[in-house]
Amino acid sequence: MGGGNLKLTQFTAQSAAFQATSTGVIPIADVLNNSPLNLPIAFALSRSLAQRTSLLPANTPASAAYAALPQFVTVTGTLGAPKADLNKLALGGLLLNAGTGIAQKLGVKADGSAGGILQGVGSVLTGQKTPAPTNLPATNTAPKLNPLDLFKNK
Repeated sequence: MGGGNLKLTQFTAQSAAFQATSTGVIPIADVLNNSPLNLPIAFALSRSLAQRTSLLPANTPASAAYAALPQFVTVTGTLGAPKADLNKLALGGLLLNAGTGIAQKLGVKADGSAGGILQGVGSVLTGQKTPAPTNLPATNTAPKLNPLDLFKNK
């Protein structure tokens, strides 16, 4: 606290499945509950969950326990009445990428120009870069995925 601001240096909520973090500055209003919020929330999924849901970005380091998702939510409003402001384009792109990846794991063909378009649109909406296309044949196949495996308790 100082200079008329509350400084949020690090907020983290963490579980085995995900991690949410935020940092930012909250200007203090005359009435504390009226202090405005503008805090972006960064979400990350556990590496294994990100792999199973096809949300693991290609640039995720092998040693990373969590895989960062595109920033799609910001806490706005005031201390007395906080609101979640969703970036619907980034969230839609995230869901599109996940759906395309899961469909491919289930054996649904989304290749050629249709698959490339879906992946490209999802990447544009989330702000992620797509890997450069290659004419080389695939050297390994994706493992078969049972959708019910996503809901197993550990």
